[in-house]
Amino acid sequence: MIRFVLWLALSVMASMAHSETERLVYAMCPMKGDLCGYVDRDGSWITPQIFEVARAFPSGDSLARAKRNGSWGFIDKTGIEIIPFKYEAVSAFSDGVASFKRSGHWGLLDRTGREIVAPRFQERLELADGADHTVGRIDGVSYIIGKSGSILRSPQFEYISHIFSENLAIAKKDGKYGYIDSTGRTVIEFKFENAFEFRYGLARVQLNQSIVFINRQGEAVFKPMHAKVGVLSGGFIAIADANGKWGYIDMLGNEVVDQKYDEAKSFQDGRAAVSLNGKWGYIDTEGNEVIALRFDTANFFQFGLASVEIGGKWGILDHSGDWVSQPYWTSATPLDEYRIRVRFANGERSGLLDRNGVPVTFSFNDVMMAELQSSQRQDAAKLEAANAEIERLRDQAERSAVQSRVSEQRSTACDHVYVGKEFEARGGFLGLNQRYIVMGYSERSGLATIRGKYGDDYRQEVSCKAIP
Repeated sequence: MIRFVLWLALSVMASMAHSETERLVYAMCPMKGDLCGYVDRDGSWITPQIFEVARAFPSGDSLARAKRNGSWGFIDKTGIEIIPFKYEAVSAFSDGVASFKRSGHWGLLDRTGREIVAPRFQERLELADGADHTVGRIDGVSYIIGKSGSILRSPQFEYISHIFSENLAIAKKDGKYGYIDSTGRTVIEFKFENAFEFRYGLARVQLNQSIVFINRQGEAVFKPMHAKVGVLSGGFIAIADANGKWGYIDMLGNEVVDQKYDEAKSFQDGRAAVSLNGKWGYIDTEGNEVIALRFDTANFFQFGLASVEIGGKWGILDHSGDWVSQPYWTSATPLDEYRIRVRFANGERSGLLDRNGVPVTFSFNDVMMAELQSSQRQDAAKLEAANAEIERLRDQAERSAVQSRVSEQRSTACDHVYVGKEFEARGGFLGLNQRYIVMGYSERSGLATIRGKYGDDYRQEVSCKAIP
């Protein structure tokens, strides 16, 4: 009986934990410039709008990072503060560990807020799911850091990539690249001119000025003979010929899609966006154009949906190419299998749609009113800018007119005067004709400084007009 009660209690606790993890909660900033909060899948507020920045809950995670009063922390899906808001920056959790920044340096903490690695590293500690280690640097020296808190100094390498991908990191030694494991042991020798992270068991490297894909043993799997080679994604690699036409090869180097497109994006969800003659559409993994090339821009498929743009407005397509939401939005992004974030009114407002394109956190009347208000604000801003430009041109014209008048006065008053000019005029105590020399003059004041050519150095100012 006791065992049954214990089992039942543990089952309820596990169910509650699972329910908490799977509960759908979304970051929401309804108005540009306003504070943010979190809503549930029905659009009801879970937290007040108190955050300057609200990040999404990662898939399968019950903690989200947010920024409040200038500092970062973590909340759960009920809005309760789990890790205090006291950090300059934080990353999302990866396998139960997140990086944080305090006093300009980076460290690691766990889901309880316990700091498992003190903030001593000068660069952000990048984390990846499934990778047990990351790399930090202090004064140019690299350290391999375990998510458990272990730290291994590795001064023998000139460079180590921040992320261990498939538990291997790119390193550089004596000017060549290779791969090491989390103990710093060389796994693939240092012989490459360049190297990229492993994906699906393959890595792209450059050897003897050629692109080669290698396996985890460092063996060449295939060498694509193409002018351009993209990244491996979804099991395929985009490649281009000398004329800039793109196609795809598989992970064995076999060509699966002819090189005929002007642009080609990576495969995702079994679809790749391609363009020809300025229009985008989608192909499947066999090269069939399953969604016609008719869009101005097309993004990756995710959660079975893709955002596309026509005439400056964005909409959402399903896997078959049917509209989930017509192109009406400033932007549109699938968040998961259930909700789509859209922005409207020139990006000033945002809200959620369900998977059928039905508004959840707003109504179409809200959209129409927001679009009208945005248009009015834009018109008012344009009018204000036009009036400001008119005022600027008027001021400029007035200044030019004043400068023109001053210039005219200058040229007419002292145009005939120059330093050293001698002239004869009646003056002196007896009123006799004397000879004078111009010592200087000012076009602005229209006055000249003169002195007698013979006699003392007594100087006087006279109008330029009095000088013949």
